[in-house]
Amino acid sequence: MLRPMHGTAVEFQVVAKRDAERLVFGYAVLATKRDGTPLVDLQGDVVVLRDLETVAYEYVESMRKRAGDGGEMHDGPAPFILVESMILTPEKLAALGISKGTVPFGWWVGFRATPEGYRQVALGKRLMFSIEGNGTRVPLSQADPALLVAV
Repeated sequence: MLRPMHGTAVEFQVVAKRDAERLVFGYAVLATKRDGTPLVDLQGDVVVLRDLETVAYEYVESMRKRAGDGGEMHDGPAPFILVESMILTPEKLAALGISKGTVPFGWWVGFRATPEGYRQVALGKRLMFSIEGNGTRVPLSQADPALLVAV
């Protein structure tokens, strides 16, 4: 299990974009599959939804404080600025009237790109983003099973 902490390194795929506004959208992190079962990534990690929510809020707060920082490979000015962020939890989906099993639980984000940053997306050279940071791995055998259930 990966317990994300402030600044956890995360990569996500761009799943939607709006060319005229240079906006790109996608999940920063998926915590579960659509059916609510934990998603195990290629490194064998599982992200706890409750921990992810805390990390996402800290990330958004820190981005507001250091706007324009955290550029290409976390160096220099940022080619993408966070403009949308929502943790999709069972409670929020219910409040929105979205049925269980429609979308996975996780962190949905949107970024506005600089003209050059968006050109890289359009060329297919930047199909993922990276959110800088660190985390602590806890073996699944030592994880509280209640934390791994999102529904």
